[in-house]
Amino acid sequence: MPARSERASVRVRAYLDDHPSVRRCVELGIANDAALARRIRHEGIGRPSVEAIAVALRRVERAGSHDPLAPLAAEFVERAGSLQLVPGYGVLRLRDEDPVWNRLGELRRVLAGTQRPPSVLLHVEEASPCISILAPEGLLPRARRVVPTRYVVSDTRGFALVVVESDAAARDTPGVLAALSGHLSDRGLVPPLLVAAEGRFTFAAPADRARAAFASLRELGRAAPPAPVPSEPLSGGTPGRNEEAGVVGNGGTNGRTGAEVARDYIATHPSVADGLAYGIVNFTALARRIAGEVGYGNATAVEAALRRWRGTRVRDGPEERRLLEVVHGSRIEVRTRVALVNAPHTWRLVGRILESGAARAPDRRRLFQVLQSPTSVTLLCDEELVDPVLRSVGPRSSISAEHGLAAIIVRSPASIVETPGVLAYLSQALARAALNCVELMSVQLESTFVLRQRDALDAFRVLSEVVHPAERDRPGAA
Repeated sequence: MPARSERASVRVRAYLDDHPSVRRCVELGIANDAALARRIRHEGIGRPSVEAIAVALRRVERAGSHDPLAPLAAEFVERAGSLQLVPGYGVLRLRDEDPVWNRLGELRRVLAGTQRPPSVLLHVEEASPCISILAPEGLLPRARRVVPTRYVVSDTRGFALVVVESDAAARDTPGVLAALSGHLSDRGLVPPLLVAAEGRFTFAAPADRARAAFASLRELGRAAPPAPVPSEPLSGGTPGRNEEAGVVGNGGTNGRTGAEVARDYIATHPSVADGLAYGIVNFTALARRIAGEVGYGNATAVEAALRRWRGTRVRDGPEERRLLEVVHGSRIEVRTRVALVNAPHTWRLVGRILESGAARAPDRRRLFQVLQSPTSVTLLCDEELVDPVLRSVGPRSSISAEHGLAAIIVRSPASIVETPGVLAYLSQALARAALNCVELMSVQLESTFVLRQRDALDAFRVLSEVVHPAERDRPGAA
């Protein structure tokens, strides 16, 4: 019997690793153990009984798998000194070539023309190769004039930022960044750009997605709605335009029926939709969760609607299938000898970094990201680039460099931009292994996890098992 129980536990763990939507249903406490045990037994290879699998599932639940990361995300947002919705942003992508770098130093004059320091991100994409610049829309026409038109790859407008600044120790607490990205992915929100560094978490997306993310995080933190930051009166923008200010939380039901509440919730929670399609959901538990989250007073009506629900699978299959196609189609690269440079914000610093040419390299194989916030500048780069950058600025006691870091870069297929949950799936795998990210950045097709170098091998092993499951030992494997 112990051997059978052990085989069942291995089977359950492997199944949950390979089925992120099912794992999420278990974590949320809405899975029907008996139905899920039958599904695992039916799909698996080997002979553990349904009863043994059900026992193993209950063991997983007792171990604390009921949404273990949610309290971390809630604490981070609750302790936020600032939760802002900042409209009026865009992303300019330029070809990564020397003529572009030769002109980027001129961006200092563009940035210095603004009254209030905006958030600006410069990220070198190695896979494309391109240089992505996130900046206020009013700055983008000026930035475009800095480089010849033939070097412009794309210019996308209509973005907004959701910015959370908290004194919670995100970089020292495994799972905080995974919890925040997971909270957003649970609601089907795909971040074209997500950056988490120090106590600052920035989500950039088209305005409608950003509004939804803002409302969701505001509800998560149970905070009074702060006033969104207006767009800056920059050229190309409209001073004082604040349509994005009308953010409505998901707490009100606005006279909706239980069926409407259930339908709207399922439409914005892809993992729950997958669980319903698989037939592994406990209707009573899910109805109570939905009613509690949206403030609906009749959980019985929601449960009745869920029992009548006959959701049809989309033509391409369940959401988790598309997620796993993206994950399994990704490639992993490890960079050691990585450094983080932090400094108080000055236009001179940003300009000197760009003008120094430190990011340029003949083989085009380097890590270089500059994140400018209204109060500070963070530079992530290879260690050999730190000294040239610091020399270009001059000695400053207020500038610090953290060495001994490693970056694990996951490059994914183009379909990642329309697939929710990929970043959360990867970061949560690290969190479950108690591996903490010092910084997390996802831009276009690249997701970069920055860890202390002592954790690099373990993190690579964890992500390799997720990205390349065929290489992982499985029960029943030959």
